[in-house]
Amino acid sequence: MDITDFNFVLFISNYVIPDQSSVFFTSCKLECAFMTDYKGHHSFFYHPDTMECITLPDKIYSTQNLVYDNGFQYWISSVDLCEPNPCSNVWETCFHVEDRFECRCINILDDTIITSPSYPTNYTNDVTTCYLINGRPGQNISLSLDAQYSIEATGECNDPLTTGDVGCEYDYLELQGLRYCGSVPPGPTIIPGGQNTTVRFKTDDTVTCTGFKLNITYTNVDVCEPNPCSNVWETCFHVVGGFECRCMNILDDAIITSPNYPTNYANDVTTCYLINGRPGQNISLSLDAQYSIEATGECNDPLTTGDAGCEYDYLELQGLRYCGSVPPGPIIIPTGDNTTVRFKTDDTVTCTGFKLNITYTSGMYQVMF
Repeated sequence: MDITDFNFVLFISNYVIPDQSSVFFTSCKLECAFMTDYKGHHSFFYHPDTMECITLPDKIYSTQNLVYDNGFQYWISSVDLCEPNPCSNVWETCFHVEDRFECRCINILDDTIITSPSYPTNYTNDVTTCYLINGRPGQNISLSLDAQYSIEATGECNDPLTTGDVGCEYDYLELQGLRYCGSVPPGPTIIPGGQNTTVRFKTDDTVTCTGFKLNITYTNVDVCEPNPCSNVWETCFHVVGGFECRCMNILDDAIITSPNYPTNYANDVTTCYLINGRPGQNISLSLDAQYSIEATGECNDPLTTGDAGCEYDYLELQGLRYCGSVPPGPIIIPTGDNTTVRFKTDDTVTCTGFKLNITYTSGMYQVMF
């Protein structure tokens, strides 16, 4: 047994130490301390009362946790470095870390549950504890409390929801720096992806209540919520490592419709489609006859074009706005060119909308001699 660690207490029999039956292995900060092992080196200890150095015999042999030498028997057991509590911060808990201790909040790394002491029976007095919930890249932390919840607010357990330092001066649960007490739990708290958060619980020395059960859940972050795109036409798309703001890509023969077509589209729509050109092929855009886009506050206006005539809702093809109830004829985009289709609605009248057919056709080449 190597006794070079500093965390040992030796209970000695057949070895005379006045008025004491235990000595402590000391740290190197003390003058008489000496790091050693059991292979013949002297080990220096001090008497806990007199502080006099004690020299152990040269050779020490061990079986399990018993150490022998020439008839002398020593019993070795670990010292609890966390007793008495060495942490000066009342919120922190002492943890054993290899050959030392560490003062910190209790680490939470996974989906879990935190409860007040003795929950769902009443918690104890004089509690001061904290939990460090570690954030994860790309995931939010959700904190939600069960309905069986009661923390002393004004000397009773049935107070309504109370928040703030003044309202929760006796017992409180602290989430995101805000104190909660009373008998009505707050709604869920969301911590954005990658951020840590600390949960604290404190009680005084008088009234105790049921306490709390806090559910901690990690959920994937939707980088597109809320919409990060500054251009109102663009849509947020998930890509590897983040998001991309752009129009929806159209690569093949396809159909684009207004939302809910052939029933009325929604209000406040702003969307665009990028139709990619192909070498040697034209793009043909044709609208179905069932077509109606608000023009002057109604859905049965005749064909209208232009910025002035289509100021409420409009479909934009090749940079020209269309609205009304009569669709324009087919539009041909020359070979290789891209084109963008946009659709916008305001917050009032809604109509049937449109169905746009996109077809790639062989283009005509002009040969120059």
